[in-house]
Amino acid sequence: MGYFEIDLYTQFINDWQKSFEIVIAFIEGLNEGWMVGYSYNRYSGDRPLSHITVRFNFTDDDEGKRNVERIINDLTSRRLIVANGEWRAFERSVSVTKATEVSTKCALAFKNWMDRNPGALRYYTQSPQNRIQFMARFLALLLQQLGFQTYHEQYPIAPDFINLIKDCATYCAEQVKQDFNHELDVDFMERVIHHFLNCVHINLNEEQYVYAQIRHWEWLGNLLDERSQRG
Repeated sequence: MGYFEIDLYTQFINDWQKSFEIVIAFIEGLNEGWMVGYSYNRYSGDRPLSHITVRFNFTDDDEGKRNVERIINDLTSRRLIVANGEWRAFERSVSVTKATEVSTKCALAFKNWMDRNPGALRYYTQSPQNRIQFMARFLALLLQQLGFQTYHEQYPIAPDFINLIKDCATYCAEQVKQDFNHELDVDFMERVIHHFLNCVHINLNEEQYVYAQIRHWEWLGNLLDERSQRG
């Protein structure tokens, strides 16, 4: 049993639907019990260097890798990926590994909700400004749903989407709330947020604006202090 990762080179790194299609192909295709944990991240660069790194915690390493390679061959034949790298051991602390898994679970929930709300998806993918505004409010509401007291800057956003964002945050919180029943620290929360933003197509530039909207550093530290004081 081991945790491994592999790079998938693709020209669809910034394509909302196709990049998720690549990831979901593994989650749905590895349903024979070979996988007990997984996560992913997107890495942009000059083609063909842009890639998605997928990670799997296998119960049987050989069978797990064979099943992943079968899916890689299918994705290659469908031209969703152009090449793949070599297997590497994914050796990180328990906290880092957990953070990547939680962020992936939250990102997939976010994507599922967006699929059922095409108007919100159009708004979100229309422009960087829309993504930043949507995500800043979403993160504040998500963490409120997880039991934190939050505040965020007031900024213009289409009124019709405020309730939709709240519904999205509630749905995503339901999917990950069981992962927040343990002692939290700032490093864990920052990693969850950073990996989640990467998974849902917020680039590093946009990420800084999201943090600025919600006064991230002071805000997150206060959240964790309040949570620990409440036990």
